Amino acid sequence: MDSVTALSTKEPSHQPIECNKPTVICLPSDPDNDDFGIELTGGCHSYMGEVCVCKVYTDSVSYRDGRLKRGDVLLSVNGKSMKKCSLEEARSAVANSPHTLQLVVRRDPDPLTLFTSIEEPKIFITVELWRTHINEPLGISLMERKDVGVFVTWMRPGSPADKSQRIRQGDKLIDVNGVSVKGMGQTQVAQILREVENSCVLVLGRIPALYARIQDWIRESHQLTPKKVAVSRTSSWTYSDANLLKARKLGRKAEDSAVSRRQSRRFSAFNLRLRSNSTQMERLAVHSAPPSNRSSS
Repeated sequence: MDSVTALSTKEPSHQPIECNKPTVICLPSDPDNDDFGIELTGGCHSYMGEVCVCKVYTDSVSYRDGRLKRGDVLLSVNGKSMKKCSLEEARSAVANSPHTLQLVVRRDPDPLTLFTSIEEPKIFITVELWRTHINEPLGISLMERKDVGVFVTWMRPGSPADKSQRIRQGDKLIDVNGVSVKGMGQTQVAQILREVENSCVLVLGRIPALYARIQDWIRESHQLTPKKVAVSRTSSWTYSDANLLKARKLGRKAEDSAVSRRQSRRFSAFNLRLRSNSTQMERLAVHSAPPSNRSSS
């Protein structure tokens, strides 16, 4: 039994969710919402790699509980680990919960305060990245801190950035192919990186205190995972322009789907009541019908 499963078997209390600490949440069944008012996104096969809460509906037990919010990571559902679950499997696990829904969730810290800093870099690194083909992405996720700069938040495994083994989360972009990015926003810097054809030379600034803080977070985040993980991703998808657009599209589709499911449930319940009333009327008609006058031969 892993630590997440062990945690989920304990008697939970209404404790608040703390960053980097798994928290047990128990929600009573909701006859009007088989999804308990939680819309999910991500999954093991998505770019996020985890199942996350995308939306909490206001007319639900989840909203009345008051703890879940967008970006929370689902570690387990009713004792079942979500680590290797697809989005469809996670949604099914929630929808098929018999009575009380028991979740173990983790909340990551605010990516803006985790991956960026107003301090000036003290260490500078020059890294050259090579694309194997012109359409290959460099594999760097960025985040802008207004009036401070653009920082690295994540490197996609197997990408040129990851293979270099020199770029770290929290590194601040100073220069791209001889062009200073000072004063540029995240969108401008990302566009410059996309337009690089083969070789890309980056000058990065590293802030030791920021780097140490990120490493502490990585260690805390993976206490539930036995193997060593060098780079961890947080729910910074909610802050990235491109990923926020993806999330909004997913949210619109999910919201339409949720509305459709709720209307279907209400329509089914209405039909069930009609059938029940119809059966009751038939029984009354049978009991109240006068005896038939059949002549005996």
